[in-house]
Amino acid sequence: LLPTIPTMIGTIWSSLTALTVGNINILCFYLCHLIKPFSSLPKELYDDVALAKRMGGKEEFALTVDKSFVDGYNRGIDDMKDYVKKLWGPSAQVDYRVKQLLFWLVRLATVAAAFQEQDQEDKNLRRVLLVSLLQFVVLPYSLSVALGYGLETVFAIYTGHAIIQTILTALTTAFIPEKYNLAITISPTFLISFLAIDQLLCVYTLFRSPIGPVEKMPMKRIWQSVWYGFLNCKTYYLILLPIIYGTKIAIIPWILDYCIGLSSVITNRTTGFWSPLFYHAHRIGHIPIVYPDAHRFHHHLHDATSFDAHIFGSGAPEEWLILLTDIFLAHFLKVCPASLGPSVLAVSWYNKWGFHSRKANPSDDGDNFHVNHHSTHVKNIAITYPYDLLMGTAMKPRVHWAGYEIFREESKDGKSYKVCFVPLDSGDTGDGQLLKRSKRQSISLSGVDFSTHSPELEQ
Repeated sequence: LLPTIPTMIGTIWSSLTALTVGNINILCFYLCHLIKPFSSLPKELYDDVALAKRMGGKEEFALTVDKSFVDGYNRGIDDMKDYVKKLWGPSAQVDYRVKQLLFWLVRLATVAAAFQEQDQEDKNLRRVLLVSLLQFVVLPYSLSVALGYGLETVFAIYTGHAIIQTILTALTTAFIPEKYNLAITISPTFLISFLAIDQLLCVYTLFRSPIGPVEKMPMKRIWQSVWYGFLNCKTYYLILLPIIYGTKIAIIPWILDYCIGLSSVITNRTTGFWSPLFYHAHRIGHIPIVYPDAHRFHHHLHDATSFDAHIFGSGAPEEWLILLTDIFLAHFLKVCPASLGPSVLAVSWYNKWGFHSRKANPSDDGDNFHVNHHSTHVKNIAITYPYDLLMGTAMKPRVHWAGYEIFREESKDGKSYKVCFVPLDSGDTGDGQLLKRSKRQSISLSGVDFSTHSPELEQ
């Protein structure tokens, strides 16, 4: 039935309210809690390098956190849920399928704008930007989510690339003669080749990952991931690459960065602090009413395959700021977009097999950590287990991860929580195999392997 006029008016008014008051409050909550973990938590809970060093001793230890930090944050999330629900009101509930339809119409219009002939490059860019802004009309809460998710993702995985590629490109341009400064021109051929290679890697991870076999999925479910995953993850490149057709990407800076790993040095450090940042943005993305406007697009299908993975796990409406960052790097700085840089491609590849492929023979609770999030949706929200255990959102209260049994317990006086790390007895598996197998997915996106600091593994 067609909606009544009062319902339509209520929907329009609620959308306008959500676009302004709702987004402002969500962003205020996001900014208010953004840096609190870095002043309130033990370093091991916000710095992967510090945690790996501590775990390397293979000795029992506990990390104590004031209970007010955890309970205060969880109350804040609950209060935000109630606030958004009251703000939206019962008269303006829009079916998720309608949201999907409206967004994909906007997305396809943005793709069409990107493919238009570039007689005036800046004019075409403005057209794409204006069309993309329609997203926030049909999905109001995707604005705050896109800004929050974009800020933490750009900081964590784009910073190293942006700094190093800008410097290397400037140096090679200044000191290498133009005829020797080889470059790849972004063109339709490049676009097709890139997408074809990406899809082939996804097909490979349907059968095997770098750490072993992958659990088989029904062909019907795979096909769903193929077509919806392309829509959700790859239309990003159908906007980014056509809009920068003709841009020349210098090859020498890319190869130097790949061989020496300069951007990876910075990326490994910034992503080392990613866990609390990602958890915060991810938790906000799962707030009811906010959820169907952005992050639910990533959870549209139950469970996950590598086809459902983009640069990192996100729905297409969440990538607006990240896309603009890539366009800025290529269009204005004339450097390789970060999503095509060696350090970011490494994260993207790990995201395919490490986070969105279900391992057939998991050795510990970490092997299917994130893919289990796609089964439960409200558990395993962080990047690795310790932060989820601290915040009470882990799938299991006690886990085996990276050679440790890890769990949270409350202090006797009720004023603090302790995240306890108890080394597992390697003798139970013979020849220290448990310690070796714990390497399988104890590697965080920062590239830190929480097992390599172990003396047993170094021998």
